[in-house]
Amino acid sequence: MSSCRVLTVLGMHRSGTSCLVEGLESAGVAACVSGDPHLGPLREHVEIMLLNESVLNQSWGSWADPPKRIKWTQEHRAARDRFIERHRPSSGVWLFKDPRTLLMLEFWQEAIPELELVGIFRSPMAVAKSLTTHLGQLPVERGLSLWQAYNRRLFDYRKRSAFPVLTFDSGDGFLKGFGSLLNALKLTPQRDGFDFFTPSKVHNNVWQAAPVPDQIDQLWRALRSITGALGRSP
Repeated sequence: MSSCRVLTVLGMHRSGTSCLVEGLESAGVAACVSGDPHLGPLREHVEIMLLNESVLNQSWGSWADPPKRIKWTQEHRAARDRFIERHRPSSGVWLFKDPRTLLMLEFWQEAIPELELVGIFRSPMAVAKSLTTHLGQLPVERGLSLWQAYNRRLFDYRKRSAFPVLTFDSGDGFLKGFGSLLNALKLTPQRDGFDFFTPSKVHNNVWQAAPVPDQIDQLWRALRSITGALGRSP
């Protein structure tokens, strides 16, 4: 049996997930990335992205249209298990990340019951504006709706079990949370300081104070209330 610990980052698109993975890599975590030039700095593996999207399609949804329930087939299960068998090391700490995992955590927990979770979120308007910038035709209102769908799941998962949740809304807040996260996960940086991070990685801070619908604002406040309450997943 593998003695490798397995982590996944739960966070929606444009919310600092790749920056968090880069930081965990600096502490010796082996991140599962494909090196696909089309992914750029996303710190993800294209096979996981395609598998997750296939499951979402099977559930009559997509990353941009989160389904209410997730359904997967035996073929999905077999592809997932083969991927884990090929890529999971025999020891150490292994990490995979894809924002879609936040919509379908149970699919991965079925194969890895001991899966450890780390959450991250970002202010709703900053995410919505960033999605518009990168996707062009996505209206801000649609981006806010997606923020709510993804982060409602993050908050609900956090209510079920204690795991670290970080905010990507300020450089100081992120670095403080990241330092506490390393302690909670019993990890030690292998490089001096947090040189993986620069303040420029936190974009669109100007939108943090922008008004959003009440339900979204309440969820954002609820998420902020659980940052710093770190704990290992059972």
